[in-house]
Amino acid sequence: MIDRFKLKHLNDIANEDINYKELMAELIGYRDNWYNRLYHFIKSYKKIQTLVTIISGLRLANIKLNPKCEIKLPEHIDFITFSAMMKVQMLITNPGERNTPELICELISLVCFSANSKSDFDTDSLPYIGFKNRVWNSSLIDTVGLYNHINRELVTSTKKWQELFMSVEVTDKDYDEAGGQRMNQFNVITTIERLCQAFNYTEEQAWQVSYALSQTHSYKNATYSHIQHEMTLIKERKMKLKRNAK
Repeated sequence: MIDRFKLKHLNDIANEDINYKELMAELIGYRDNWYNRLYHFIKSYKKIQTLVTIISGLRLANIKLNPKCEIKLPEHIDFITFSAMMKVQMLITNPGERNTPELICELISLVCFSANSKSDFDTDSLPYIGFKNRVWNSSLIDTVGLYNHINRELVTSTKKWQELFMSVEVTDKDYDEAGGQRMNQFNVITTIERLCQAFNYTEEQAWQVSYALSQTHSYKNATYSHIQHEMTLIKERKMKLKRNAK
């Protein structure tokens, strides 16, 4: 019976003043007429009250991914579009005034849309809006499990890419002292420009490439810069040794 609870019901359950009559109508089909009020109201009310108690007692953070969940996951979190990942990162950094079910719905929609639709990723498109509505009306248990799984995948992905880029980081004190860190605000624009140049894409096409491709391309460029930096240091050391040998 708890499978009848949808993501959209999470707020109703969390409220101090729970509208049991509305939940009775939506979840067990209770119709408010004189016959039901006379013969079925108390039984239906107790049933919903018991279910709400069960749901309220669950630790949402411990709910696991349901392998039979109707909402498909991408094969890997890094396979979502670059555009989707940028929106995911913005959502995590600044969720705004979204409540818990809205945050869950937004994250699942951003991550899973392309795995469930043949349309290009566009949060303003009708297919995306329709998919988001589908998530909103999906099983509460399934969507929370999906949300928890996505969060774990995001943590793993972030850690992996941070370690890779740290391994080829080139530090330049003069650049830093001159305020070079200010260029970080243009990272997204720079990535799009480089993707367009490297693959002869339009800007629209670049936004639709996978996050894995965009990161791999950036990592390739960072690796090349790191190698060039190391080569310069090697040459300088060799020249210094030659001078000292004279």
